[in-house]
Amino acid sequence: MQSKVNSLLSKFSKSDQGPLPKEEWDSGYQAQFLSQIREVFADGTVNLHLAVYLPRAEQAPDTFSVEVNATQQWQPLNPPDNEHPYWWLELEGIAEGTQLQFRYKKSGQTWQTIAPINDLMSRYEQIYIPALRHQWKYDPPATNHGRVLLETTLEGLLAGYKAGKYAPNNLEEGLANQSLANRILKTDIPGCIGELGVDEIMVPVVSSVANRSDLNPKYNYLTYNFVDLDWQIGTPQEFKQLVDRFYREQIQIIPDLIFAHQVYKPFPGSMDQIEGLDEGFVDHQAYLFRDYGTWMFNLAIPEIRRMLIEKLVCFIKKYRLKVIRIDYIDGLILQYSNRDYNYAEQFLRELKAELRQACPELITLGETFEVSQNEVVQDFIDVFYAPMGFSIVEELYKPVGKREHHLAPNIDFIANHVRNVVQSQRPEAVYAQLHDETWYCPHIMAGRPHVNWAYGGHPAQLAKNQGDELVEMGSLHNHRLLDYVRRTVRNAEALTMFIAKSRYMFTPGVDSLSLGALDEPEQWKVTWEEVPASQLKTWQQTGLSARTIYHFHEQHRRHMVALRNIFRHYTKLEGGTDQPLVFPEMHHCNGLASLIAIFRRSHFSKEESLLITFNLGTQTFEGEQTYELPAPEGFFGRWEVLFDGEAVATVSQRYLQQFQTCEPYSQGTVLETRQGEYSNIANVIPLKIGARSLVILRYQGD
Repeated sequence: MQSKVNSLLSKFSKSDQGPLPKEEWDSGYQAQFLSQIREVFADGTVNLHLAVYLPRAEQAPDTFSVEVNATQQWQPLNPPDNEHPYWWLELEGIAEGTQLQFRYKKSGQTWQTIAPINDLMSRYEQIYIPALRHQWKYDPPATNHGRVLLETTLEGLLAGYKAGKYAPNNLEEGLANQSLANRILKTDIPGCIGELGVDEIMVPVVSSVANRSDLNPKYNYLTYNFVDLDWQIGTPQEFKQLVDRFYREQIQIIPDLIFAHQVYKPFPGSMDQIEGLDEGFVDHQAYLFRDYGTWMFNLAIPEIRRMLIEKLVCFIKKYRLKVIRIDYIDGLILQYSNRDYNYAEQFLRELKAELRQACPELITLGETFEVSQNEVVQDFIDVFYAPMGFSIVEELYKPVGKREHHLAPNIDFIANHVRNVVQSQRPEAVYAQLHDETWYCPHIMAGRPHVNWAYGGHPAQLAKNQGDELVEMGSLHNHRLLDYVRRTVRNAEALTMFIAKSRYMFTPGVDSLSLGALDEPEQWKVTWEEVPASQLKTWQQTGLSARTIYHFHEQHRRHMVALRNIFRHYTKLEGGTDQPLVFPEMHHCNGLASLIAIFRRSHFSKEESLLITFNLGTQTFEGEQTYELPAPEGFFGRWEVLFDGEAVATVSQRYLQQFQTCEPYSQGTVLETRQGEYSNIANVIPLKIGARSLVILRYQGD
């Protein structure tokens, strides 16, 4: 009786105040199959639309009952009808933070807990009414130039920042009391990421079984509740604040969304445990299924497809996202590959149609390899995962004993690979290594068994494995091993970066020269600065001082930031379409000299065309022995030096000068094309370039 009185009083007070303007809290997207807030009031209460779908049970509504507990007593939901193919109820005056409990039963049986997929807020099986109010201050960043994407985790960024000062110590107290989003908002992490020459961070944020205070990064991909914000990340209101803070720095958060599979029995009442139905949420016949203790949705039921589509669109709209990453699309399509009709394809068709209607500006970044030629997949994905750096890494990090020449890679092989890559016409996000390649992954191993040296560790570890062989052979002095590693990593990433037309992806281990593998203890923490103690000890064993090791790492960080900023600045995209205006070409290849040059022809401005030359061998070209690099046809005259890999910051000069292989160009030096003295070519650029180094030139005109 008292609850009815409270509800009436709430209605009277709301009639005076009225609901808050929708622009203060609403995403503008109304779901049908999900429980969702429909009105918000200044006193912190909301009106709710509750929805619980039981597969095929709407065909026999009298057989099942569904109830909710929102006011200290159980209330029945209305059974399905012509307008509602699910159990439903409208609730008014419910306070934000209220926990909702749901249960169902089949006639003659006992009540069972159910935690339905919803558009509210969840912590495992516990469902709460979220606070949604947030005044957005910043617009999503524009995409008029090449994008640099850092694949990482929010918890990894926080744990490595300022020696973990702001990171949680444990799950029970640390994250229960203060979310990751709130903790990051107390730092300058967004600003620091911007200083790294990064436009986008791709992070797993959906509900998973991971302990984000002491992470096993693989657990981030064992998800539940289908595209639901993980409670450890924060509340919807806190995550909105975090997205807005990154927008202030012109950085886009790209959620890494996993919905090809869900973890099995994560808590009582999960979708895979619903009993008594003729058909359930689980597809028990999923084909070519990677079983990580997970299951896949029964997409043959239209209402399940619709529920999942609404859930995904709600997530995108709520956080004003402009780019999402969809994990393992291959698994989704292959799920139905041995059946007469592929309902996964139907799901993607319907999802794409809804996205085009509700989120027309959204960019879908999709991971697919085996089914990349599928027409439905090609229509669904806007930007394809493109591991174009795989072949580069395989050749540059190849064991010395497998090389044709132990001191240099096969230049012709790399040149042919570049020629093939730059011909691709599809939009691509290009990378050399991401998380799957930097930890032990049996599926990567099965797919690339003949090149096991090219994955399973951070880039620096793969380069060190090769360098150790050279040291043992006597072809590389031990104290030059770190210099060799940083040059090799820089070349592999820069080669990958500059064959990209619009988007390049990398992991934090590239900049920090991390050793080991991502799934080893403590490796999930991002190393922002300095050198970890274990890594320092490894390099000290090569005869280097701690200060020299430090300056090597800092100089490498400076170089990688400079390279990314050059890529960003000189890779223009067409406004409104995001089509690239820069087209890479394989310009020059000299296997004997171990030189390769990539020309990036700019259709935005001829004077923004770049020529990137890599010396992948041990010979230095300088003085009277400069290299006569043929100028691209029609680009004769002046070329400005933007970057020289031999350059060292003044603060590091004392420690690293001995490792320079030639005197570097000063930034801004202008080179003139001339008649070749040795090559008998009319227009060459006389280029000075160090061993295992690179030089970037910008065309200035004639």
